[in-house]
Amino acid sequence: MKTSVFALMLALASAALAIPLQINYQGKLADTGGAPLDTTVAMTFTVYTQSSGGTALWSETHPAVSVVDGIFTAKLGSVTVLDDFFINPVWLGVTVGGDSELSPREQFSSVAHAYRVGTVDGANGGTITGNVVGTAKGTFGSQSDASGVAATVSGGSGNTASGELSTVGGGDANTASATWSTVAGGFENTASGEMSFVGGGNVNFALGSYSTIGGGVANSATADNATVGGGVNNHAQMNSATVGGGQQNTAQNNWSSVLGGRQNFAGSDYATVGGGQSNSAAENHAYIGGGLRNSTEGLYSAISGGDSNFVMGTGAVVSGGHQNSIPSITSSFGTVSGGQKNSATSDGATIGGGGNNRVRGIYSVIAGGGGAALGDSNSVIGAAGAIGGGTRNFVTGAYGVVGGGYGNSVTGSYSVVGGGNNNAASDSASAALSGVSNSATGKRAAITGGDQNTVSGANSFIGGGRLNSTTHLFSSIVGGQSNLVAGDHSFIGGGKSNKVREGWSVVVGGGGPAATDSNSALGRYNFIGGGSGNTSNGLWSAVASGYHNSATGDYSSVLGGGSNTATGLYSTACGGSANTANDIYSIVGGGYRNQASGESSTIAGGADNVVNGISSFVGGGYRNHIEGDYSVIAGGGGGFPDDTNRVEGNHSFIGGGRHNFVSGYFSTVCGGSGNSATGFISSVLGGTSGEASGSHSAVCGGIGNKARGDRSLAAGGLARANHTGAFVWASGSDSTLSFADNTFTARSPGGVRFYTAASGTATGVSLPAGGGAWASLCDVNQKNIYGSVDSRSILDKVSSLPLYRWSYKTQSEDVQHIGPTAQDFSAAFGLGDNNTTISTVDPDGIALAAIQELAKENRELRERIVVLEQLMKQTARLGEN
Repeated sequence: MKTSVFALMLALASAALAIPLQINYQGKLADTGGAPLDTTVAMTFTVYTQSSGGTALWSETHPAVSVVDGIFTAKLGSVTVLDDFFINPVWLGVTVGGDSELSPREQFSSVAHAYRVGTVDGANGGTITGNVVGTAKGTFGSQSDASGVAATVSGGSGNTASGELSTVGGGDANTASATWSTVAGGFENTASGEMSFVGGGNVNFALGSYSTIGGGVANSATADNATVGGGVNNHAQMNSATVGGGQQNTAQNNWSSVLGGRQNFAGSDYATVGGGQSNSAAENHAYIGGGLRNSTEGLYSAISGGDSNFVMGTGAVVSGGHQNSIPSITSSFGTVSGGQKNSATSDGATIGGGGNNRVRGIYSVIAGGGGAALGDSNSVIGAAGAIGGGTRNFVTGAYGVVGGGYGNSVTGSYSVVGGGNNNAASDSASAALSGVSNSATGKRAAITGGDQNTVSGANSFIGGGRLNSTTHLFSSIVGGQSNLVAGDHSFIGGGKSNKVREGWSVVVGGGGPAATDSNSALGRYNFIGGGSGNTSNGLWSAVASGYHNSATGDYSSVLGGGSNTATGLYSTACGGSANTANDIYSIVGGGYRNQASGESSTIAGGADNVVNGISSFVGGGYRNHIEGDYSVIAGGGGGFPDDTNRVEGNHSFIGGGRHNFVSGYFSTVCGGSGNSATGFISSVLGGTSGEASGSHSAVCGGIGNKARGDRSLAAGGLARANHTGAFVWASGSDSTLSFADNTFTARSPGGVRFYTAASGTATGVSLPAGGGAWASLCDVNQKNIYGSVDSRSILDKVSSLPLYRWSYKTQSEDVQHIGPTAQDFSAAFGLGDNNTTISTVDPDGIALAAIQELAKENRELRERIVVLEQLMKQTARLGEN
């Protein structure tokens, strides 16, 4: 629904002498989101005897209260007259519309009504019984005189009010002699300035118009609007001067002030001394907060406190401390925050604290430090220089900075020493941030820390470490010991005894205690990541890490390992030990004593491998050797000289094994032992003692196989493909030789099988061991039977089947055969897969069917012959008879 925030504002509705009849009540209404309402609501107001519960003393309802921007006003008593029940605590409850009463109730905190006395009736013998109307002056007390017009002496003894409308409240021997002057009390006080006032005390003199003395002893306010609050023997001597209290304080000039303390002096216009003792603010708008024997003579200058501090510069400030000074009239707006015996003598100079510090450069700063003796002083002479702290630090360069430490010096403009001991930044914008005996002598050079480091090159940097040195432009050393950068734009990250001798080069770290351990980047644009004893000497060459590695070819690199060398242009040795990449674009991946000496050659790993061919590759192994271009040995070899795999042909390959040899171009030995591929595009797939010497020849594997004819293939064992295009497949203990060009020779003492089914072993043909004819695989379990055959019909077709004497067109005409054509055979019998071939199985079956039919006919003929023979015998016998 609604929420309400009420501010109870009670005021008398009438200035009449009777009890007021109405009370103004104002409040604020807002919705549940806190937004002020604009509406008209009914409101009920009830007065209770308690903050909750209790008896309702009075109630009235206002049916239409206007609410504008959340604010409403109601006059309580305008509907039902209010009773005079405010003598005791009462609470007001408020109800909005039909809602429940708002909580908590508000207690009436103002007096609900008051009586005003207009006159005093029947004043008689000091008892007022009626109205008093009229004007008068009065003198009360003994030996007092209120001689001024409308003057009053309220009491005391020997008091005089001689000024018009003057007043003496009481006390003894007080005098108010000027118009509207007042002495409230005390002894022998005098208010002789117009509208002057003495509150009390003893022998105080308010002599200036509107001057005031609150009390105390022997105080004087001698000029217009001067004020002394109290104390002893304080004096406000010029217009609007003020002494708050204390003793023997003097505010001598217009608008000057001494708030308290003892023997303080504000001797110029608007000068102020807050307190303390023997302080003197002697220039316009000067200020001393307190302390002892502080003195400021500078316009707008200030001393907050401390002891024996002195300020002469305009707008200068000493916050506190002992014997600090801004002693020159030219040291305007200088600051000394504290410490002792610090001195800021130039415009805008600042000292935060410490002891015996000196700032002579304009707008310069010493935050603190120094020491008890003058020799411990920090000193800034350069303009806008700064010293953070420490002892015996020295800044002469403009805008120079010493953060702290001992014996540090900045003589270059815009230079910095952060801290440490005996560090120096001696050229423009140089920096030595910390450490001991570091020296930044180059323009814009920097040293972060460490010991005895030197930066003499402009725009150079040393982070830390010991005995590091940069001598050239834009060079850097992060840390380490005894490192040297002697090239422009070069870098050493750390380590020991590392050296960069040319520009734009990098040594990240490493090195070691001996000179031979040094990593040395001797060429331009070189890089050494780490390790020990590494050298880079070619343009853009790099050694990532390792031990005694060397990258001397331009754009060469050694990634790691030990004693590796990359001497070729763009060459790389990735790791391992004693590897060499000698030619352009050559790479050795790792291993031991590998040598990639051919252009664009690669050795991935292994040991004692050599590649002299262009763009050739050895993957690994031991003692592998490539002389041919664009060739590959994947691996293999062995620990003995005889184990070497060797490729001399271009574009050739050895996959592995041992003692393999390839001299033919585009030739391959996949593996094995003692194999050779010497023919053009020849191949040995594996095995032992294989030879592929013919062009495009191949040995599939096995042992002792030779493919000597062009395009020949030998497989198995002791196969000899000596003819062109010969294919010899052999097994057994004897050599098997090809017999002519383009022939297939196979030796299979255990027999031969050819399967034609996609799976299983039941369909096909076989040549049994020692056999001379093919046997078809005709298992009844592998056949579909479609019934018996009509042998009579088959015999008739055979008898009518054309038979020819013929030869194959691919053979000599002298080689002839007898038989049908496949087309005639297919037309007669409809057997086989097509009409261009005749399976040997089909003629066999047809022949058997025809033979069966002939056997049947033969049997029938024999039977008839027997019958005929019997008839003939019978006939013969009949003839004989």
